Amino acid sequence: MVSSDDVGWTVGLAGKLGVPEDVALIYEFVNSVDHRSFVYQGHRNVGGDELCTTGGLRTWLSVRGLLPGADGLVVSAADLAAARSLRGELRDAISTHATDTSEPEAETSSRPASSQVERLFAVWVGIDAQGRPSVRPRGDGVRAALSLVLIEAVFAHATGRWQRLKMCLAPDCRWVFFDKSKPRTARWCETEICGNRIKKTNQRARRRERSDGQPQ
Repeated sequence: MVSSDDVGWTVGLAGKLGVPEDVALIYEFVNSVDHRSFVYQGHRNVGGDELCTTGGLRTWLSVRGLLPGADGLVVSAADLAAARSLRGELRDAISTHATDTSEPEAETSSRPASSQVERLFAVWVGIDAQGRPSVRPRGDGVRAALSLVLIEAVFAHATGRWQRLKMCLAPDCRWVFFDKSKPRTARWCETEICGNRIKKTNQRARRRERSDGQPQ
């Protein structure tokens, strides 16, 4: 039994923020690491990582029902490393979306296929009992549970929602958000917080440059 004191900040977060259900798992997974370090209204964000221990990984998966019948299941250090590797790959990919507004079918990418992800996570593709094409994790346990995140990313790409997951361009934030704007041009997780803050920082930098360039 997991108490509310044991779970991290991403539990139910997608629903609270109106992130579509079909990308909620990805959204919460990639934000299980929080790099925010800026000061807002006198409060400094200190960040954190929900997947810094094997216990943390087990809790993250369990509270989402991704480890059914997991009593006695041992989450290994290798499982934790695999989870963090997958998260890093997904965050790296999402970080390229901020300035890319191309339609899914028009996308091109120079990113090489990730042999690490391919090696760590296997899926089964076939026809289910109702005669429908289906994709599901191969095997069970932690790696299979994590494969569900990867499968959701594949389907999200097919629907165009994957491209709406973006990483805030503020270097002291890097929170992944879902771009709800029609033209898909959002750059900040919160314009009022990160957008205005970075705008003011850039304005101060330009004023300093002009001041430094003044003849003495």
